[in-house]
Amino acid sequence: LADRRITVREIAELIGDVSKTTVDKILTDILKYHKVCARWVPRMFTDDHKKKRMECAREFLRRYQVEGEEFLDSIVTGDETWVNYCTPETKEQSKQWRHSFSPSVKKFKQTLSISSFASRRESGMTRV
Repeated sequence: LADRRITVREIAELIGDVSKTTVDKILTDILKYHKVCARWVPRMFTDDHKKKRMECAREFLRRYQVEGEEFLDSIVTGDETWVNYCTPETKEQSKQWRHSFSPSVKKFKQTLSISSFASRRESGMTRV
């Protein structure tokens, strides 16, 4: 099975002589499974991402110590959010049966908006 998700109704149909209610009771009461949604996280950073962010922060501090306030005026910050070409799975669609001691499920948070960048300059904010 490529997709290991299956509904209670599908299990009842596969077994044949068992009702949907009975399958649900077996899953929840006897096997102690419950249906959970994936937890949204803003971004999942790898150790390499974290290391790169720390290197950038140290470089910013070093340059600020050398160049002072002029360095701050040259910083361009951005918020990158990408427009998806597909409709992401809803929270309801992402629900899975999990055992009570299973690790929590994480899912990248996807937002549908266009990238925007802002720059802090002496003359004020610039938006592109």
